[in-house]
Amino acid sequence: MNRDAIDLSKASVFSLFSKYFFPTLFGMVSMSAVTAIDGIFVGHGVGSDGIAAVNFCVPVLMLLTGVGLMIGAGCSVVASIQLSRGKEKVARINVTQALVFVTIVALIPVLSPCCAEWYSSCPPSSSCPASPAPTASGSPSPSPSC
Repeated sequence: MNRDAIDLSKASVFSLFSKYFFPTLFGMVSMSAVTAIDGIFVGHGVGSDGIAAVNFCVPVLMLLTGVGLMIGAGCSVVASIQLSRGKEKVARINVTQALVFVTIVALIPVLSPCCAEWYSSCPPSSSCPASPAPTASGSPSPSPSC
């Protein structure tokens, strides 16, 4: 097990960078390929509405992923500092707080009152128009307030 360990204090910066760069690059390219392939399959299977839905959801997914990574990296640093001081209970509390925070942040879009109002104003089997359609009298019909 010791032979595979990388000593970060004694290795040169260039060799460390190259050891971590290529796996990271491969992971990023793989995620981009998955997004592109999803777009191809959705475009062929569902059409332009499916592509629009994917293009709407991917930035939200990336935002939530970024927040999760940011909180996870920060939490791991704080927890490792507490563990190095021998304060295991404090480290566990920090990790629990981070998990609760990220869960709440992820649930905000789902439980948002605006989304609930928008969904409740739409009939079950139709889609809400992006802009209000004119009625027989020529005035625009009421639309959801969100």
